[in-house]
Amino acid sequence: MRHLSWMMVAILSPLLCFGDNLTPSINDIMSLEDQKATGVIRLTQEQKRALAEWFVKHGYYQMQASVNYNNTLTVFLNIGSGQKIMLSDNTVWEVSPDDQTLASSWLGSNPVQLTDSSNQAFPYLMTNLRTQQSIKVKKSSL
Repeated sequence: MRHLSWMMVAILSPLLCFGDNLTPSINDIMSLEDQKATGVIRLTQEQKRALAEWFVKHGYYQMQASVNYNNTLTVFLNIGSGQKIMLSDNTVWEVSPDDQTLASSWLGSNPVQLTDSSNQAFPYLMTNLRTQQSIKVKKSSL
């Protein structure tokens, strides 16, 4: 029965993901590993849909029509008002507490560039190519 349930999810997922073209699937927002770690995996499909809608409504997820223009990384998701940034390549970056206020204003589709920084705790500098503002980051997970 459990195998059949996963098969149904696999078959129906494409239909459920963007059925109304306004709300993403929770699978677009969270990896399977994160869903398991947070208990989201145990929610019903209706609860998962409601959670995805909550993410969108409260600005934790911004859908975008296209990403990765000319192999340029772009901001895909601003998490926790600038605490973390997910890029168009699905990498997640933790933002230095000193830079979270600045990062909170970064919107989806802003092109960014990553370079090395001299800060050992946050060894990368993420530069918003539209504003030329930079924040210190380190690789993270959701």
